[in-house]
Amino acid sequence: MSLAACGADPVEPAGLPVAATSDPGDTQAPAVTPAVRAPTAAPPAPPVTPAATAPAESLTLAFVGDINFESEIRARLDADPASVFGPAAQELAAADLTFGNLETAIAESGAPEPKTYTFRAPPTAFEALELAGFDAVSMANNHGVDYGAEGLEDSLAAIAQTDVAVAGIGASAAEAYAPVFLEAKGRRVAFLAALQLQDQTWSNWGATDSSGGVARYDDRFVESVRTADAQADVTIAYLHWGPENEACPHADVAPPIVDELIEAGADIVVGAHAHMLQGAGWRDRVFVSYGLGNYLWYFQRNEQTTRTGIFTVTVEGNDAVSLDYSPARIQTPSGIPLPMTGDEAAAAQVELEELRACTDLSAAPPSGG
Repeated sequence: MSLAACGADPVEPAGLPVAATSDPGDTQAPAVTPAVRAPTAAPPAPPVTPAATAPAESLTLAFVGDINFESEIRARLDADPASVFGPAAQELAAADLTFGNLETAIAESGAPEPKTYTFRAPPTAFEALELAGFDAVSMANNHGVDYGAEGLEDSLAAIAQTDVAVAGIGASAAEAYAPVFLEAKGRRVAFLAALQLQDQTWSNWGATDSSGGVARYDDRFVESVRTADAQADVTIAYLHWGPENEACPHADVAPPIVDELIEAGADIVVGAHAHMLQGAGWRDRVFVSYGLGNYLWYFQRNEQTTRTGIFTVTVEGNDAVSLDYSPARIQTPSGIPLPMTGDEAAAAQVELEELRACTDLSAAPPSGG
């Protein structure tokens, strides 16, 4: 597949080079700590108090990685939105709530940003997501505003018309940093999303009090998590972070962020951007997946980027207590994540366990009170 067919000619700002080995769709940024801070007030949360007694019924939360609608995926979307996720749709819909990273503008107008790869899809993309069982997605990533101000306006109009909740983008910082609240199995779940990757989107389309864009990982986001946690039973943070094409998180990027989010009250922290799976497990009682990889993606750079799956976290009371990983392999050229079976699935489980070796995570939460 020709990579040039999916993006504009590279025009990168100084200090943000495109890696020669990067996947289509992402600019390789250096591993950095979240240095940019915006010490503004967090958006107000609705005055709702979580239930005093944790529900007895288990809650299942499913997470997947990067989703877009390029190439043959777009052809399926145009023909029939129900066909987009293929056989993966049934499994996606099995969880009580399902989350993913929507890495594209939902726009039919606007000019592409001056970057190597730009993605957009029509509003029917939300129909495909809803039919596949998604309850909420993040658009706080480096492709959420790929078509400028007009594209952002289109995206926000499409978001207003869909039943799929969208976090991490808005007409102002108050909207972009605000949590999405969902109800399931007697619990109130807060879902927030932010871009940590300091690239063009971070620089040019970070939402402010007077302009639209994406939520950036900064003090305002941490305070939004803290405020949301006071109003929810389970709080989820979805981050777009770190360098791409690496199986291990950089120690000076993701782990300090996880610590900040845990202190702010997050119960689950998941991430994307590497385009390949990274380790998953527990930091004390908080479930962390450093990299969920590609999920519905039009191009695969190598065998590692084809590996994907659904990470289903079970919540007992209000604590994440177990992980069920259902591995899949992204097919070429369809982009569909086909569930693995038999020996291939067993090998994938072992591979995921091995990825934890270069993280600071445990295989299970601590036992007892």
